[in-house]
Amino acid sequence: MARLGLHIKLAEQALIAAKTEALKPFGLPVAQYAVLAALYYHPGQSSAQLARTAAVTPQTMATVIAKLEQKRLVTRHPS
Repeated sequence: MARLGLHIKLAEQALIAAKTEALKPFGLPVAQYAVLAALYYHPGQSSAQLARTAAVTPQTMATVIAKLEQKRLVTRHPS
């Protein structure tokens, strides 16, 4: 019998693949979508909070936010 963790990991991979496919027409990777969704539900989050939500490193989040700014989908305000 396979371990529960394996089934959870396989489900997670299937979900990410489905999200990737669904977001392709919009030119949004999953991480960018996760940031937009997080900001929609909880505006004003810090980059560190968004990194935790999207399960990426703070360095990666800086890149994700920069790309969203280039697309004019988010605007940063100094704290």
